[in-house]
Amino acid sequence: MPERSFSIVPFQAEDEKGLQQIFVEGHQEIGAESGSEFLLRRHQSYAAGIVRSDLAHIGDLFEAFFVAKGEGSVLGGVGLMRLGPSCWELRCLCVAKSARRAGVARSLCQALEEHVARSEKQHAWNPQTPTLQLTVLGHMSAARALYDSLGFVEQRLETKILDVDGLSGEILVHHMSKELPVASKSGAILAR
Repeated sequence: MPERSFSIVPFQAEDEKGLQQIFVEGHQEIGAESGSEFLLRRHQSYAAGIVRSDLAHIGDLFEAFFVAKGEGSVLGGVGLMRLGPSCWELRCLCVAKSARRAGVARSLCQALEEHVARSEKQHAWNPQTPTLQLTVLGHMSAARALYDSLGFVEQRLETKILDVDGLSGEILVHHMSKELPVASKSGAILAR
């Protein structure tokens, strides 16, 4: 797919099934590539849960959700949740296999950052720097490389021991964050 043969638009209800399918297929692929039956089952279970919860209630749960579309098809999506004053979380980033390595994930993340900047217009009363947080698993090297390239910094590494369908295993969870610029009252993006 050529660079930028897609557009980033706000989520519409008709995008839901396409996003859910991409999310499930992506996690199936990540689990299978890990070579671990435990990680495969963990990704399958996680994706099924997210499809039933977060991705079934996008309009209710997310501050913003953006979708990448090309030739009328959903190519990917990403959500933004507000965790508190000036604190946001990037959630549910997914890109169809056919659209990877074309700048879709990067463009979706940039749309979230621009949304935060507009939402956090510079106010004298708010000295906090807006922060975007995320978590990513240790074996998801392509996602970690993307987040590193976007300027996210690891804040802590957590080891979790889980039981999934009778299999026990360990996962590494990278907690990452990035300080973001804000927009002036005119809408221009400013650095803090």
